[in-house]
Amino acid sequence: MNTPLIQTKVWLPIYKVESAIRYQSIRKPTVFEALLLNLTVQHQQKLGDFNLEQICEVFKIEQNFLANALETMVYNDVLESVSGYLKDIKVKQLKITKLGRDLFHKNEMPSTPKTEAVPCHYDPLLQNLVKAKNHWAKYKSDEQITLSKDIFPANLDQIGQLIDDIVNSADEKTFAWKKPNVKVTQIQNEIERIIWQDLAVEISLDQNANIDVHALGDDESASKFSAWFKQAEPEVLWDNIISSVFQTVENDLPKIDWQQVLGVSLPENELKMSSAKVSVYLNESPNQVVQGYEIILSQKCHIPKLNGKTLTVPMLFNPATGFRALYVDQNLESSVVFQGNTEIYHARQPREVALQLRLKDQGIWEKLKTRLLQLIDVNQLMPLVFARCFLSESQLIEYSPLLKAKQAYNLHEDMIKTHKVGLENILWKDKIQTLESMEDLTYFRKIFPNTSLKQIWLDKALLIQILDTAFEKGNSSKTEFDPFFEPLIKVNKDLKSRIHQDLFKQVVAHQKMDISKIAAKDMTVLDHWLDVYEQANQKIPDLIKDCKKIHQQFIGITLLKQQIEQHFAPKREDNKSVAILDSCYLMDFSDRVKEIIKDNFVIIPQIVITELEGNKLSKDQEKAYKAREAIRVIKDLPHEHIEPSRLELSHFLNKSQNHTRLSNDEQILSVALYHRLNSAKLYSRDNSLCNLAKSVNVKTQNN
Repeated sequence: MNTPLIQTKVWLPIYKVESAIRYQSIRKPTVFEALLLNLTVQHQQKLGDFNLEQICEVFKIEQNFLANALETMVYNDVLESVSGYLKDIKVKQLKITKLGRDLFHKNEMPSTPKTEAVPCHYDPLLQNLVKAKNHWAKYKSDEQITLSKDIFPANLDQIGQLIDDIVNSADEKTFAWKKPNVKVTQIQNEIERIIWQDLAVEISLDQNANIDVHALGDDESASKFSAWFKQAEPEVLWDNIISSVFQTVENDLPKIDWQQVLGVSLPENELKMSSAKVSVYLNESPNQVVQGYEIILSQKCHIPKLNGKTLTVPMLFNPATGFRALYVDQNLESSVVFQGNTEIYHARQPREVALQLRLKDQGIWEKLKTRLLQLIDVNQLMPLVFARCFLSESQLIEYSPLLKAKQAYNLHEDMIKTHKVGLENILWKDKIQTLESMEDLTYFRKIFPNTSLKQIWLDKALLIQILDTAFEKGNSSKTEFDPFFEPLIKVNKDLKSRIHQDLFKQVVAHQKMDISKIAAKDMTVLDHWLDVYEQANQKIPDLIKDCKKIHQQFIGITLLKQQIEQHFAPKREDNKSVAILDSCYLMDFSDRVKEIIKDNFVIIPQIVITELEGNKLSKDQEKAYKAREAIRVIKDLPHEHIEPSRLELSHFLNKSQNHTRLSNDEQILSVALYHRLNSAKLYSRDNSLCNLAKSVNVKTQNN
């Protein structure tokens, strides 16, 4: 496939022809004309010696009529010219012309001749007459490519034949004077002037550097012009058209392997690659609007500068003579444009002309890229920013120096500004120095907002600060320790929602507290907090120990728990659990008491004995029987198994009533709550009591 070099106009001559057409109308001869014809054709032998004056006398004709007829016939080329008066002209002197003889036999006679001027235009390319066109030019300039009248001359014989054909085939619709009785006697053609028509042509090169010239368009002129190119003398074509397109420059290019040529253009046309990903130019960009990325190699530049998508750098290599540009396409394949004199071929003969050629790159881009990447250091990151257009992110990481967090953030922002994408690969962390301050952390978080921080990335003091801050604010620390840390944060938030921090401060400061300010669920949360703390401490003991706020909370909770536990029964030395039995359970399952005693220390609240004493007097014999059986079992127990109600714990059970007015169930439950440190369990068949026990986190059993 040919590569177009230029589309231009070639001007060809058009000849304006002025045709003078002489014609006569045909009529019947007058009697006087007929007399002269008859005398000339039929009666010369008999009347040859008579003069025309005598003829007038014989035929009694006025001499003027016959003289006028003779003059007209001579003028119209019917009779040959004769001179003298009628008395001097004898009949035998009259000579008829070929036209006159023809008219005699037809009994016709022409009128006085007339001349009609008919303009027309002759196209030597088409070798035909053509209609005038508005775009034709009256004059040509020296800058125009022109084929002279010597190359396309006016063929007068052909012009004459063409006009004859038109006139002979014309009628009154064509020429108003061309009536049926009109006869054309003569046509004279004259070239009045030359005007110029332009035809579009394209000059191109094939893959072997052979020149091709052809006309553009699909009309007859374009077809004829293309045919003329093929048959024209090669040197005529070169001298008059092709050479006008080319020029030479100061430098010559080395011998070109045209199979390596990817593109070609004339020097005045920039051989651009519009789809290039990266373009490299010397000193300045030829583009008004930058489409892709550009590298400008400048002798005036000492420090790389990035402006938008254009990177200006010092001269990274000495370009070969004629270097114009280097392009890298979307597949990162590179090509180079050179300008200089080289040989092309016309009619198999070499012709030296200046061209721009885009060739396959032979290592220039690799050399330039290597030296560009060598410019990268911690104080010169613009080449690294730009390099993202031709390197993958993992490759960029390899070339990056070790950065501070702020420098990494600035790099991230410059990447977004230039490429609309920042640092995404977490492997960049290997190029970021250990984070030492909250400022470092802030910059890091702006780059990687959702990345879980690893301990090796952080200075230990910063890590402790992160964990303490997250603990205090109740947020995720976004570190690798969150699986151990988040449960502690969650339980601490629950604790804060139930117990005011001032209470911890009071306990720490004064080693005492008001137990009425603690609810049963508060004690459960305290226990849960300590359990979660212990689990975290087993996983990350060094970090938990160094987190001041966590440690302070641990101390406060531990002291608070110690203060609370002073209001409850101490843990038994035998480590037995405590079982509290109510009256309904004893009445239904008195036979199970001995079995329960085996593994538990059984306690009977005093109020339960009071209830049983009342039930044994019941009129319901079965109820009374069960009560007596229960009392009998209790009597077998030592006195230490009987305990009074714990009215001092009444606020845990009924905050709306005075502790002296606790219900029987609440009194039973107060005893169970008092033994909470010994895993107390309440045995009861009363669903209401069981539900109340669960509300203060006392275990129950109903069978």
